[in-house]
Amino acid sequence: MITFETHNPALQAPADMDEAWGQYASTGDQTLREQLILANAPMVKYVIDRMALTLPACLEYEDLISHGIVGLMQAVDRYDPSRGVPFQAYAGARIRGQVLDTLRSLDLVPRSIRQRAREIQAAIRRLRGKLGRNPTDEEIAEQLGVSVDTVRTNLEEARCILVSMDGQLFQDGDPDLSLGDVLEDEETETPVAHLEEMDIRERMREALQELTEREQLVLSLYHEHELTMKEIGRVLDVSESRVSQIHSKIILTLRAMLDV
Repeated sequence: MITFETHNPALQAPADMDEAWGQYASTGDQTLREQLILANAPMVKYVIDRMALTLPACLEYEDLISHGIVGLMQAVDRYDPSRGVPFQAYAGARIRGQVLDTLRSLDLVPRSIRQRAREIQAAIRRLRGKLGRNPTDEEIAEQLGVSVDTVRTNLEEARCILVSMDGQLFQDGDPDLSLGDVLEDEETETPVAHLEEMDIRERMREALQELTEREQLVLSLYHEHELTMKEIGRVLDVSESRVSQIHSKIILTLRAMLDV
């Protein structure tokens, strides 16, 4: 398990975090790196607790913390303060992604769930081509020849594999550009280094604009404001499972729209 020794005075949190990020970005100083990791270490437990994961018998909570810390380290190494994205938002996505990658590596998700998620995504893509808009649950069910309840159950089951798309919606392009980054930066004229990244951001924003107001609210509350599914359910006056279904459908819809 990865742990940090906090008694070393050299590893105390920097007094000015903005200055520390700028200095680390320009020098790569390893002592400063450790200070930044230590200062943000409490994020790991916070992020993992809010994921509300059900752990298999072969994995303990402390193991997730260790993998989350690896994600935090990667975030510190890759974070670019010039982009204007808060480190907490950026690191949260990296921590979640690392934890979910760990769970996926254990092959805990049955192939049938992955297959049904792919079928729903394909149905959404076909219906978008025919209808010129995002389909409803009822239209997806008709396309697949199943009941609406079946579609929603499949969406809820797919949550564990789809929530990782917070880390990356695109299979190509910048692997560090997450859905959360775009939501955070939607109203910000932040210059980007490459035209490819600008194109990806624009495509994602256009796709987000095609979602309903309710779907946009769910994304904002979950990815930007970091509410849990249960908390979002209270806001929308629906069950936690219904929020999970809505979120999974949103991610599959975005993937279908972005052809990934």
